[in-house]
Amino acid sequence: MAPDAGLVEAMGPEPDTDPLARLLNEIDAVAGVRVGLGLTSVYQTPFDRGGDADDLLSFSYDLSGEWTLVNGSGPDRGNAGVLGWLLEGGRPIGRDRDSDLSADLGSALGINDDLDLESFENTELWWAQTLFDGRLVLTLGKIDQSAYLDANAVANDETTQFLATPLVNNIGIPFPDNGLGLNMFVDLGEGFSARFAFGDGDAVATQAGFSTFGERGNFFYASELGWSGRWSERFADQALFRGWGEGNVRVLGWVNETDNGDGLGIAGSVDQDLGHGVTPWFRFGIGDEDVVDFDLTLSGGVGLADPFGRPGDFVGFGGAWARPSDDAAREESLYEVFYRARLSDHLELTPALQVVANPADDPDEDVEFVFALRLQVTY
Repeated sequence: MAPDAGLVEAMGPEPDTDPLARLLNEIDAVAGVRVGLGLTSVYQTPFDRGGDADDLLSFSYDLSGEWTLVNGSGPDRGNAGVLGWLLEGGRPIGRDRDSDLSADLGSALGINDDLDLESFENTELWWAQTLFDGRLVLTLGKIDQSAYLDANAVANDETTQFLATPLVNNIGIPFPDNGLGLNMFVDLGEGFSARFAFGDGDAVATQAGFSTFGERGNFFYASELGWSGRWSERFADQALFRGWGEGNVRVLGWVNETDNGDGLGIAGSVDQDLGHGVTPWFRFGIGDEDVVDFDLTLSGGVGLADPFGRPGDFVGFGGAWARPSDDAAREESLYEVFYRARLSDHLELTPALQVVANPADDPDEDVEFVFALRLQVTY
């Protein structure tokens, strides 16, 4: 979650009977420090290749925090200043650190966006300052630009939603690795907002960032215009929109500087709650083939909240298609369906089925089926 989301909205701990959760809530209440803990384990196995060697079990872990050092005014902490951080890591279990089932299957799109091949590292460290009663939020430091840009209500989190990389963010956007940069959020009113981003194009998430910033003069720039709201409120007299919930529309333009030249592109993300827990979504991306791996990308699907009357459960279906910038590579498609079952306030289990069609890096295979099982613990 982008840090400004917690700054603009009212924040407060919810009652929880879990001892660890109560402790974390108490720390927030007394010291103004919000601490989050996460542990994710993912098991994936291809249907038709057999043998334990082709299975992959991995885990990732993270420790996040937000420390309110400058208290804002009003219940929403409208002008708060917050220091935030994220420490994370992970690796495959029982296999080499560089094991990658996506590569084994020839998928250029990627079937496990949670696979983290790094040791425990400080991957984010930023200061977020709100101004003008929350209408402007400036975030500066070592940041992950994909946490702010290209958001989507259904397809944006590999630990709770889709697992495949092209269903988490738009792979047509050349997001830099976590590094030194700036992100600015502006509330334009009437549901409209704008974002402006600047970051180190040569960043390496496991480094502090000072050694790469500006070393080769490569930077990433982006601006995004968004709208969030309810069409049923804007067009109250139209029966079509009755019962619709929150909707989001985002259009983004980017410029990426690389050693091979500069390039630009556009992308968009849409999601709309149609009522009864049904939320379709869609993304597109078009970019300069000299600076992106895929110069045209399309993805979309639908999510269903609280299926079978089970609060907290979620069903998602999505698909992605991408055209490689390399004319010699095949156009690859990837599909995923998952059911996230909430077992408790802090434990979720998600079985998923993934289908890779025409894997770009394996011309001898037409279709690959993969079963995945994800276990997520969060505080």
